[in-house]
Amino acid sequence: MKRLMFLIAVIFIFGSTISEARDRVNFNYFYSSLRPYGHWIEIDYDVYAWKPAHVSRHWAPYKTGRWVWSDYGWYWDSYEPYGWAVYHYGRWFYDDYYGWIWIPDYEWAPAWVEWRYDDDYIGWAPLPPYAIFDIHIGIHFTNDWHFPHNHWHYVKYNHFTSYDIDRHYVPEKYKYRIHARSKHRNDYDYRDGRIFNRGVDKNLVEKRSGSRIDRRNLTEVSRLRDNDGNRSRDRERVEIFRPGDDEIRKSRDIEKFDIKRSDKRTSLDVSKVRTREKINTGREERSSEVKRNDDSKNRNDRVEKRKEDSRREDSRNTSDRKVEERKREDRNSGNEMRKVEVPQRNKVEQNTPREEKREVRNREEKHESPRIESRERKEPERRVQNNTREDNRESSRRESGNERTKERTRR
Repeated sequence: MKRLMFLIAVIFIFGSTISEARDRVNFNYFYSSLRPYGHWIEIDYDVYAWKPAHVSRHWAPYKTGRWVWSDYGWYWDSYEPYGWAVYHYGRWFYDDYYGWIWIPDYEWAPAWVEWRYDDDYIGWAPLPPYAIFDIHIGIHFTNDWHFPHNHWHYVKYNHFTSYDIDRHYVPEKYKYRIHARSKHRNDYDYRDGRIFNRGVDKNLVEKRSGSRIDRRNLTEVSRLRDNDGNRSRDRERVEIFRPGDDEIRKSRDIEKFDIKRSDKRTSLDVSKVRTREKINTGREERSSEVKRNDDSKNRNDRVEKRKEDSRREDSRNTSDRKVEERKREDRNSGNEMRKVEVPQRNKVEQNTPREEKREVRNREEKHESPRIESRERKEPERRVQNNTREDNRESSRRESGNERTKERTRR
């Protein structure tokens, strides 16, 4: 009985030691280790992401490596130099603007993926940042969102554990058909202080592939090997990199971070993202569950202040644009008035006598209203002349009539 209790205590301590070892990494260490292979972006306030550099257009996470069955379940052994971090910590997301980005987290697992399978094919895709692991219920999601079929990797069962699995992926044009008829599966467990990725049942994979799958021993190392993309194609040896205390201690001395602040709006719903953050408190390190939409009052105040500053800047720019538009309209209206005044003046000069032209010009210079006194004075004279002309015509008619009567009487 005592021996049994001793063994249980040893297993418990050993499991706790492994769990603590996995959680010793912090953001500073991620930042310094991944910086040579990509760049860091602040996609939202206090939300940081890493984007790999010098990768092909068709690159995707969990694509270059191999699957091995281990004491932790299905373990992804990556051939990429940064695989120890981005495939065993954190989550992946495909952003509409940046493409593939990695959101850091500090819980280690043999792989953070979700699975699909049917009778002929098995597939996997990265878990999004909305996926949370709980030791009691496994994986659950804060948002009903999953990667579309084109971001999944499908292979036949007999190639699932191949060391050159990247040569056997199903082409893009056939993924939709397989994805539609396959079943979804997430099976994560917590055993003896470690996360276990059961995924698709090992016995089913052996049955469909027609071959036996051996359990691999995972060797922990504290020194990262020189990984040029070919080193890990050792079919027998599988290593887990665990940074040493000296390396983690050096990363704490980083004072300035070269992180690009994003001006673009990310398609990731940050309010639904929850991560385990490391908070340095002098010599001690403690971890805490942080939900982005339930942050402290100080953080919300800073966010509101930043939004208010941006609104003020936008209103200031809008008022400046309106002032410029008014000035431009005034200039255009002044030019049009000048263009209209010249034809009107020419028209008046053409339709008025010379004397009235002079008078109009003089009055325009003195800003007086035009008068028509000269026309009113000449109007009676014209009437008198018309009357005299009619009288003369009447008298001539009478004289001609008298002469005709005299002539008739003579005859």
